[in-house]
Amino acid sequence: LEQPDLADVTIVGPLGEARPAHMLLLSYHSEFFRRAFTSDFKEGQKGERTLKLGFEDPAGGWREGDGRL
Repeated sequence: LEQPDLADVTIVGPLGEARPAHMLLLSYHSEFFRRAFTSDFKEGQKGERTLKLGFEDPAGGWREGDGRL
């Protein structure tokens, strides 16, 4: 994100890398994220704004220092 202060969720990768993001955009483009944010899981509860992913991104989107998700 160019303006991380506007982010409303933090996505943490399998190696602990944190990336700010927008829940609305993630939910719109991904059924996975929509379900995570609207479910009974802790990520879907009000106040919880961190989603920890326990798997690696096969597209390489979690490379350290590249600033993209």
